[in-house]
Amino acid sequence: MHNLSVKKGFALILPCLVFITMQVVFQSSQLHSILNLESLALFSVLVFVGVWAGVLLEFENRMVSSIVIGALFSIFLNFIVSIEYSEIRMRHSVPFYFLIGFSIHWFMGGKFLVIISSGLIAVLLSTLLLPSEKPWKENTFKLAKTVHPSNYRSPILHIILDGHLGLAAFPRQIEGVERLNKRIGGIYKQYGFKVYSHAFSRHNYTQNSIPEILNLKEIKIDKSYIKTDPKRGFVLKKSAVFEQYRKHGYELNVFQTDVMDFCSLGYFSYCLTAPYRNLAWLSKSGFDFSTKFFVLASAFLNQSNLFRWFERYVLARWNIAAHPKSFPPVNMVEMFKRISRSTDLIKPGTVSLAHVLLPHEPYALDELCNLRPISEWYPQNLIKDQESYFAQMNCTYTLLEELFESIRNNQSAKDAIIIVHGDHGSRIAHNEKYAKLYTYSTLFAVRHPNLPANVFSDEESITTLFSKHVLEYLGLNDGKKFRNNSIMKIKEAGGELVEDAALKF
Repeated sequence: MHNLSVKKGFALILPCLVFITMQVVFQSSQLHSILNLESLALFSVLVFVGVWAGVLLEFENRMVSSIVIGALFSIFLNFIVSIEYSEIRMRHSVPFYFLIGFSIHWFMGGKFLVIISSGLIAVLLSTLLLPSEKPWKENTFKLAKTVHPSNYRSPILHIILDGHLGLAAFPRQIEGVERLNKRIGGIYKQYGFKVYSHAFSRHNYTQNSIPEILNLKEIKIDKSYIKTDPKRGFVLKKSAVFEQYRKHGYELNVFQTDVMDFCSLGYFSYCLTAPYRNLAWLSKSGFDFSTKFFVLASAFLNQSNLFRWFERYVLARWNIAAHPKSFPPVNMVEMFKRISRSTDLIKPGTVSLAHVLLPHEPYALDELCNLRPISEWYPQNLIKDQESYFAQMNCTYTLLEELFESIRNNQSAKDAIIIVHGDHGSRIAHNEKYAKLYTYSTLFAVRHPNLPANVFSDEESITTLFSKHVLEYLGLNDGKKFRNNSIMKIKEAGGELVEDAALKF
């Protein structure tokens, strides 16, 4: 009788434990405290749902209990396990996880409830008691000295602005865009840059565009130079450019995000990783309680592979659950400021790479870099989308101008060779006729002593321009040149082919 009451007790609390463990693990990974109002509100909702599931488990019906356990098992594992990492497809993982939970409970009954509850409590306690990660990860590494010290060489600063449309492709019909175009051209001219207004990327995704530049090799197969990781995002597997820098004695520094990892290649003396794919920003956002709860609950649901599938194939048909699916680039503002404060790293014999997720979507920042209301992050109107994009670009150039000024004021950095380019265009097309233009047109600007400061209209790929104006200029390419300006057909994620794009400016 005593054992029966114990098993009933575990049946009642097990669903609550499942959902609470999911929340605690999720918020720990998102670097967002569970001791605030929105977290407690989500906790209450999950406990309420868990209690009702527990009531079903208490029924003396083996079939009903096994179905509930199977469903909980599938929900929990689809939440915790990343599909990209496990390589288990959704249509296989849902029935597979369900069948495991159903079968074990069918044959073990109440004993399984005790075992799984104990396991969840262990996970819960270990997550709560272990120290949480710091949002910003800063590491220094001592590397072996190369045989060719290069402390006499000018420092190099390489900035990648994710999703930056080329200047020639700016849609003049959008209010304020003509003024922004002149502002950008003026900033680059003031600080001595040669700007290619008609530059383009050969790829429409970061996962191919950046690796191609850093290897000077045509990428024809999607993700051939990167691997994916649930925590580190895209992980660069190889870089011929970094190898050349090290071979010629350069010391390398990187400012990256948790979207793309360069640091694990091992070439860097300094590595700063900015948090992007988490909720570390939410508590300081200034949003009211209801908005914070909405963001937290949306992020929690989107962590679930099962929910994302349900949303895509069921809810989307009725335009239900329109909520933020990605995080705003709030921390990119801080990232720019940290780079500006780190100009002591930009000294002779160094290369500093910065990959900044601006002006990349979502367009959540206004011209002054203030956070917009969530309702404005994803405009349904394409013109509004363009306006929000260029407002965020205005913010980007305010931050970039501050960085240029801090470099100018630093004696060791003021003569640095600086490269600023995008990885693809905005990908916002108000007309199908211009879709390829807005996808592939991007920025390329470079500053070094032998180049005139002005805007030029040569149509060349950013990889070719980087090869010509940086590696060949410095004699770092060992005679190898990248001279292919065609946009190749490449197999993108999902098996879609990108046709050759003739850019008509």
